[in-house]
Amino acid sequence: MTTFFTRRTLLGVGATGILAALTACTTDIRPLSQGSGGSSGSASSAASSSASASASPSPTDDHTPGSYVGPIKFNNYERSGTYIPASAEAPAQNVPKPLIPEKMKENSPEGAYALMGYWLASQNYLILTGDVEPLMKADPAKAFLRNSRTMIKLYESGLGWIYGSDQPYKIEIAENELQPVANKQDRYEWLVTVAYDPAAKYHIEGEPDATIVEEEKTIPRTTKFIMEYKEGMWRMLLDNNS
Repeated sequence: MTTFFTRRTLLGVGATGILAALTACTTDIRPLSQGSGGSSGSASSAASSSASASASPSPTDDHTPGSYVGPIKFNNYERSGTYIPASAEAPAQNVPKPLIPEKMKENSPEGAYALMGYWLASQNYLILTGDVEPLMKADPAKAFLRNSRTMIKLYESGLGWIYGSDQPYKIEIAENELQPVANKQDRYEWLVTVAYDPAAKYHIEGEPDATIVEEEKTIPRTTKFIMEYKEGMWRMLLDNNS
């Protein structure tokens, strides 16, 4: 009876619920068209550039310090066993688990970049496993947890999973410098483009498999991510009122 109830609940959620869970990370973050509360003054830009140029190379990725435009790079994972990608028949096994890089504790553009890499890796880990624990380390206020519940339930039920892509969610940084948020100390915005992999699909028992988002969500769109350095580590924020 418990399995039937869970299955019925999931089927009631269906594609709409999966879509809502997957797009939460982008719909909650303010679109660029709504404007920015930050300032892009030359003094702030110069400070960011100086910090970028002096930052040491990160041991967890192979990007060039001070050069951030393009796909986010991250390679700091806990690996256990041989990774087996998901398929239409079974969920992924032994998915590498993202670990917080030491750079994420550094109050510099390199530290903010490390947060972006960790946050992206944690989002994709959630999509492939239903495990929200790594994401919560970049979101200690649990601002994004509400929108993760459908994905968690999907995997807890054992009746569904995501397959077809090792990185369903993609982020590229669109400009080299963080912009400080006005009147918000240690808070910054970063211009990015986000999109979903059109190859990614969901499987839910009792429903036909389908792509995880509509075609329009696979087209890169521009937005701004808001982040803050607090208590010795960078964290992602839902909006500037967080």
